[in-house]
Amino acid sequence: MSEQVKAITEDELIEYILRNLYSNLDKNELHLEKDILIPAQVQLDERQLEHVREILMSTQLVKASVGFGKNGFIYLTATGIQVLKQYKTYHNFLQATQGFTAQHTLQTAGPASTPEEKPASDQSHVNYDDMAH
Repeated sequence: MSEQVKAITEDELIEYILRNLYSNLDKNELHLEKDILIPAQVQLDERQLEHVREILMSTQLVKASVGFGKNGFIYLTATGIQVLKQYKTYHNFLQATQGFTAQHTLQTAGPASTPEEKPASDQSHVNYDDMAH
């Protein structure tokens, strides 16, 4: 099977990460790469991964876990949980608070088509299959 590069926006990736964290609140924290990106077959280089981490932390919706063995783990803050409860999606939050969304495109490599279960989404226009998972 040949590899195909899929283009995704930062917003789509942030949305996917936030929805994963929100859907797994019972776990308190998830490892960004092992629990979220790798299962979705989203492959980012170190520079892209660090950029995504910086965006997540700057939203004040996500914090990095602190402690021995917690490197790479993230969790939703109380604000993050409240925002997702109120606005349902990161996109809705940005539209309501800023009136726009960023559309910087990231390139990820993944199989051309892999049937996977889509994350729960209230938005029919959000197509997570575009993220190569």
